[in-house]
Amino acid sequence: MLNIGLRPIQMNNAKICAYRSRYLGGDSLAITEYLKSFGIKTIVDLRKPSERKDYPDQISKDFNYICFDFDLQNNSRSSSKCKHLRGQFLSEVPGQRMLNMYRGFAHKQKEISQIISICQTLSKPYLIHCTNGKDRAGIISACLQKLNGVSRQIIFEDYLLSNQFNSAINLKDFSMLPATLSDNERLVIKSLFEARQEYLEAFIAELNCTYKSFHEFLRKEDYVLN
Repeated sequence: MLNIGLRPIQMNNAKICAYRSRYLGGDSLAITEYLKSFGIKTIVDLRKPSERKDYPDQISKDFNYICFDFDLQNNSRSSSKCKHLRGQFLSEVPGQRMLNMYRGFAHKQKEISQIISICQTLSKPYLIHCTNGKDRAGIISACLQKLNGVSRQIIFEDYLLSNQFNSAINLKDFSMLPATLSDNERLVIKSLFEARQEYLEAFIAELNCTYKSFHEFLRKEDYVLN
């Protein structure tokens, strides 16, 4: 299987509506044929423009490709940059940066509503991805699931599957970290690449605090609910 972490987004019906994955780097022909074998015709890339430029998806022009000019995140956490961050994480609390970022997602109402509105009109199945398929793709997947009546338990289980699908790549990245990093720095970096229930809970709590409910967050005029 190609190492893009392709996995179905669980919905309440048997028919698979969408998938999520890591960014589509590698053999263009192999990736194209692999995605087509799942019936995928549309790709929704949630990365910001600079990420798409530095790491373009290796796919053919056969797909309907949707991308956005805004940045859903408030910081950059690529594995390549983590290898050069000696000293930056010495006093940081592991997981705190991610909690702040997930709370920040709840203040991206306009951007998330735009993405959801587009996704709700796409022919199925389609693919949603970001860099690691965990944070931005995880949040959008959770929103789509919530709109389609998926239970909280399933939403969290689906989100946490990122750890399973990204495990091999994460282990490889961690093995390349400098031996001089402190224990705390390693824990901080580890927290950046993991999906944790507390992260998604932070998004939901901030959303409810700011908008009172999920349907207020995605206001009626901002999305199409199938």
